[in-house]
Amino acid sequence: MQQRSTGPRESAANPEFDATTASFAQSAKQMLNSVYLQSGFQEWLLQEQDNEKVLRLDHQADTLREKLYSATSEEVFAEQAIIDSMIAVVYGGNTVEYAADIARLATQYRVDVAEKPLPPSHFKLWVDTIALLEHAAGLGPTNLKTIYTITAKKDELSGELLGAFLGFFDERFRQYDYERGRLNAMLTINGILDKQRDEGVIQKQLPLNIEKRDHHSIQQFLDSSHLNHASMADVKYENRELAYKRVKARFFAFTKDAGIASIARFFAWNCIVRKTVKKVLVL
Repeated sequence: MQQRSTGPRESAANPEFDATTASFAQSAKQMLNSVYLQSGFQEWLLQEQDNEKVLRLDHQADTLREKLYSATSEEVFAEQAIIDSMIAVVYGGNTVEYAADIARLATQYRVDVAEKPLPPSHFKLWVDTIALLEHAAGLGPTNLKTIYTITAKKDELSGELLGAFLGFFDERFRQYDYERGRLNAMLTINGILDKQRDEGVIQKQLPLNIEKRDHHSIQQFLDSSHLNHASMADVKYENRELAYKRVKARFFAFTKDAGIASIARFFAWNCIVRKTVKKVLVL
C-alpha cells in the first residue's frame, strides 16, 4: 500500500487546549486543525488499525500453536467440539465462506509448522480457531501491509504557507504541488527499480513489475516555475483582494453573532484586524 501526502503525519493533540482555554475561537481552531490533519490520512490510519489486528491475530495463533504441541488427542477432541459449535454461530451456517477461509488459512499457516508439523487433528483445531478469531474480528482475507509514505519537504512546496492553505489562493500553486508529488513518487519508484536485486532492499520493498518512469518533463516544469519559493505576494492580486473582502465580511458576521456592539465591531476592524489581514495578504 502506498500513501502519498504533502508532509509527514502530525498529531492533532494540543496539551494547552482544555476547559480553561476552550473559547469559541479556540474550539473552532482545534476542530479545524483536527479535521485538516486527519482527513488526508484516513486510509493510512485505517490500515494501521488493520495491521495491529493482523499482528495480534498472528501472536494469538503462535501462542495457540505452541500449546497444541503438548496437547493430547483427548484434549484436542474436546476443544474441537467447542470450536465447531462457535463456528456454527459466528459463520451463521455459511459453509461456503467457512470452507474458503479454511482453505486460505491452511495454506497461509502451513509454512509455520513446516519444520515442526502438528498432527492432522491438532492442525485442524489450530486453523479452525484462527478462522474463528479472524472472522469474529471482521478481518477476512486482510494481510499485513507495509505503508510507504512519499512526502515533500516544506521548501519544495508552493502552497505550504498559511498552514498549507496558500494553494487555495492560486491554481498555479496547486498544480505545482501536485506535480511535485508526482515527481517524488516517480523518483521513489525508480529508486526501488534500480535496487531490486539488492538483498537488503528486497527485504524492505515490494517487488515492482513496472517500467521506470520518465520524470524529466515534470522536473523541467518545476525548475522553470520557481514556485517553491512562492509567497503571498506571488498570489494574483485580484485573488488576494477577494480574500480580504471575504475575511472582512466574515469578521463582521461573526462579531455581530457574538453580540458585540456595532461601534466596537468597527473599531476592532479598523484599528486592529484590518492592518493584520492586509499584512498577511500583502495588500
